[in-house]
Amino acid sequence: MPEATRFDLTSEPWIPVRFDDGVRELSLRGAFREAGRARAVVGELPTTGFALTRLLVAILYAAVRDAAAESPIETWRHVWGGGRSLAEITDPYLDDWAHRFDLLHPSEPFYQVAGLRTAKGEVSGLEKLIADVPNGRPFFTTRLGRGTARISLAEGARWVVHAQAFDSSGIKSGAVGDERVKGGKGYPIGTAWAGSLGGVLVEGSTLRETLALNLVLGDPGTGHAVDREDDLPVWERDVLPGPGIRRLPSGAPWAPTGPLDVLTWQSRRIRIAVDGDEVTGVVLANGDPLAPQNRFDVEWMTAWRRSEPQEKRLGLERVYMPRTHDPSRALWRGLAALLPQASQRERIAKGDPALAPATLDWLAVLTGHGALDDGAPVRTHAIGIEYGPQSSTVAEIVDDAIVFSAVLLGAHGAELRLTALSAVERSERAVLALANLAGNLAVAAGGESAGSRERARELGYFALDAPFRRWLSGIRPHTDPAAALEAWSAQAGALLLSLGTQAVEAAGPAAWVGRERDGRHVSAAEAHAWFVSAIARELARPDRDESRPDAVAASATAASISEAEAREDEMEGGPRLAAAIAKGCASSWTSECDDCTRLRSTRERAQPRSRDSAAEWDTRRGRTPSCGSTRSGSAPDTRAAMRRRPRRRRPCTTRSRSSRCTSSPSGSACTAAAWDWAAQRAAWVERARARTPCVAGSRRSRPRPRSMRPSCTPAGS
Repeated sequence: MPEATRFDLTSEPWIPVRFDDGVRELSLRGAFREAGRARAVVGELPTTGFALTRLLVAILYAAVRDAAAESPIETWRHVWGGGRSLAEITDPYLDDWAHRFDLLHPSEPFYQVAGLRTAKGEVSGLEKLIADVPNGRPFFTTRLGRGTARISLAEGARWVVHAQAFDSSGIKSGAVGDERVKGGKGYPIGTAWAGSLGGVLVEGSTLRETLALNLVLGDPGTGHAVDREDDLPVWERDVLPGPGIRRLPSGAPWAPTGPLDVLTWQSRRIRIAVDGDEVTGVVLANGDPLAPQNRFDVEWMTAWRRSEPQEKRLGLERVYMPRTHDPSRALWRGLAALLPQASQRERIAKGDPALAPATLDWLAVLTGHGALDDGAPVRTHAIGIEYGPQSSTVAEIVDDAIVFSAVLLGAHGAELRLTALSAVERSERAVLALANLAGNLAVAAGGESAGSRERARELGYFALDAPFRRWLSGIRPHTDPAAALEAWSAQAGALLLSLGTQAVEAAGPAAWVGRERDGRHVSAAEAHAWFVSAIARELARPDRDESRPDAVAASATAASISEAEAREDEMEGGPRLAAAIAKGCASSWTSECDDCTRLRSTRERAQPRSRDSAAEWDTRRGRTPSCGSTRSGSAPDTRAAMRRRPRRRRPCTTRSRSSRCTSSPSGSACTAAAWDWAAQRAAWVERARARTPCVAGSRRSRPRPRSMRPSCTPAGS
C-alpha cells in the first residue's frame, strides 16, 4: 500500500458532525459551511467533541479578531445571526494557513513535532494515544472489534487533538532534545490543559449558535474591546514547538499570551507513525506545562473556585483554581458556580469563593446590550475527566447538561436567578433531611447509619433530578419568582415525603420499637416525625416567615400524626397529601379541592369526639382556627397540635392494649393513645412479647399489667 504523503485537515473529512438524519465526517471548511444546519460536533468520547469544538472556536476567533478589536458586540451579532455562512468568514483565513493544517507535513505536521524520537527509536502502540482503552489495556473496551493496532488517518487526527487537550499524566517517552528527560524517561508534568478544567460548553440549537455562544470577543465583564496583539494560535507562530519546553526570551517557561494561545496549548509533543493511509503507532512525550492558578482571564470554558491553600503556598491575596466536575454530583447542584452574580472583576475584588465561566459572563453582557434575546435557551454542557491515582489513568468521564433561559444571566434577571439558586439550596437541605431519616431508621433498627444515609441521599437526588431540570428550563422572563419557587417547593416536598413514607414502611418492627442512642430514644415513628418537620422547615413557602414551617408541609406534619390510621385506610394520606401539595392548595384548605377535603376529614378524625365543635375546641385553648374559618371541622394550629396531640374517645375495654381510662362529664370513656408515639412503641413491644408461648413455670423478665397478660393454663392441666 503506497504511503500517504498528505492529509489536509481543511479539505479532508475527519470531524464527526451530527445532523438531524445522522452523523457525517466533515473537513474544517465543511464544518463551517454546514454549521447552520449541523447540530453539534461529536466524537468517540464526549471529551473528543469538546476538544474539536475548542479547535473550531479558535479558528473562528482568529478569523474575526481584527473586526472584534474595533467592535466586539457588533462582530458577535454578525457571527450569531448574520446572513453569510461562517465559511465565508473562515475560508480566507484557512487559505492563508492551510500548510499548517496538514497532518503529515514533513516539517510542520499539525499539532505534532516533525522528527520527534526517543534515544532508542521506540514507537509506542496506539493505546498511549487512544483514551478509551482502560489503563492502557484493551479489556472491557468497545474497541475490541476494531482493535488498537491500526486506525484511519481521520481518527488519528482526532486523537491527536484529544491528547493535546486531555492526555493523562504519568511517565512519557523521553524525547531527544528535551532537557527534562532523565534515564530515557519523561517524568510527569500533570495532565494536558483541558484535563485540569471542569469544561463548560454552551450549546445552541445549531453548530453555528454553539460556536457563537462560546466566542468571547471582548471583556467578559463590560463588553469592551481587549488589545491582545501577541495572542496567536500555535499554527501562526513563526517557530513551532520543538522536542523541549518552550521558553520566553528571558529563559522562563512559556506563559500563555491570551485565549487563542490557551485554546491551542501544546501540552504534549506528538509524532504519529503511519503505514500507508493508517496510523500504527505514536511517540508521545511531555510538552509545555501550564499552571492553572489565576488563568481566568485567558480560559473561557470553566468555572473557578477560590483556593486558600494555594494563597498560603504562593503568598498571594487571591488565587482561583479551575472548578473540576464531580461525577457523583449533578450539574444543577452546582448552579451557583455557573450563574454570574456580578462582573468577574467585582467578584475578584470582593474575594468571592467562585467565578462563573467567562462564556456565561459574556452572554450576560450580550443580553444587556440586546444582542441575545432574554428568552433564548442556553444549554450548558459539562464535560470533563476524573483521573485515577496520580492522574495517570482515566477513571471516569463527566458528561452532563442543563438548560435554562438567558434571562438568568443578565442583571435584569437577578430575582429569577436568586429564585433558581434558592430552589437548589432548598433541595439540598431537603435531601439531607431524607438522608437523616434513613440514618435514624437504621439506628432504630439496631444498625449503623452511614450506608443508609448515602443510599437515601442518592435516591433523593435521583428523584429530584429530572423534575428540577424541567422546572429550571421552564423559567422565562415573565415568570413570577415567588410562584415558581413555591411550585418547586411543593413538587420537591411531595416527592421526598413519598420517599420518606416508603422508607418508614420498609423499616420493620425493630425500628418501630427503637433503641436509645446518645441519650435519646430513636424509633421509626419519631424519625418520621423529625423528617416531616424538617421538610416543613426547609421547603417553607416564600411568602411566609422562613422561621415558621410552611403551611403545606405543616399539613403534612399533622397528617403524619395519623400514620397508623392512614395505613388502615389504605395509606390514603400520602397520595392525597402529594396531590394537594402538587395543587398548591393544601395550606388554605380550599373547599373546592377534593384532596383538601379528604385531608381535612383525616385530621378531623384525629380531633376529640365531643359535643363541642372543633372551632370551640380551639377557642377554649386560646387559639384561632388555622384556616381562618369558623366552620366546624377547621384544622387546629399545627404547632400546638404537635405539642399536645388530640386523642379520640372510644368505649373503655379492659383488653385494649393502647388505651387508658379517664373520667369525663359525659361518663366513663377511654382516651385512645393510638396516635401517641410512646403508646405505639409499647404496643409493638407487647405484641412481640405476646408471641412467646405461655408455659407454666416460664420466666418473664418483667411483669406485665393484668390486662396485657394472655390467659395461661398450667401445662398438663
